[in-house]
Amino acid sequence: MEGLKREDFEKLQKLVFFKGQIVSDSMLPILKIGERITVDVGNRELQRFDLIVFWREGKLICHYLWAINQRVEPILLQTRNTINGQKDYPIGFEDYLGKVLSHRLTNWDRIKIFLFLKFRGKRM
Repeated sequence: MEGLKREDFEKLQKLVFFKGQIVSDSMLPILKIGERITVDVGNRELQRFDLIVFWREGKLICHYLWAINQRVEPILLQTRNTINGQKDYPIGFEDYLGKVLSHRLTNWDRIKIFLFLKFRGKRM
């Protein structure tokens, strides 16, 4: 979803569930373009590798959670994509929509990510 104004995003944050469609290849092969996802809006029971949706520059983005930095205020979420493993710019809960319920990273997906990052020289 592109061209999403902040006030429209804030309306989405008041929902219980959100259904959306994937429009980019940043999470291949886990999420394919055109695939539909269901999001538990506001769910803060988060762990590394949960798929989450957040708002950035007028777009809803779905990436996996890498880390939660609770040492700073406000708390920041660090996400990554599966294409190149680069860390995204950290987000606060004000830009967080929710946790994806319809899809998840399997244990094998997690192992592949760790190996990819290790052999590509990326800091985890």
